[in-house]
Amino acid sequence: GDMGETPLHVAARVAAVDTLATLLAAGARENVVSEFGHTPAQVAEDRGRVSVYREAKLLARDSRRRHG
Repeated sequence: GDMGETPLHVAARVAAVDTLATLLAAGARENVVSEFGHTPAQVAEDRGRVSVYREAKLLARDSRRRHG
């Protein structure tokens, strides 16, 4: 994506928790660093969305357990 951002970077910035969870459950990589030097978790932190990101991670983990 633009400036090395993945869909997960964009979702961490603006998306609803279920969108983030879907990307994470589908295997979106959390360790990708954008050209700005940020991971998706850091993007969420910069936007004050840490709680949303954490909730999405929990939902994704639960979804993988149910379907995997």
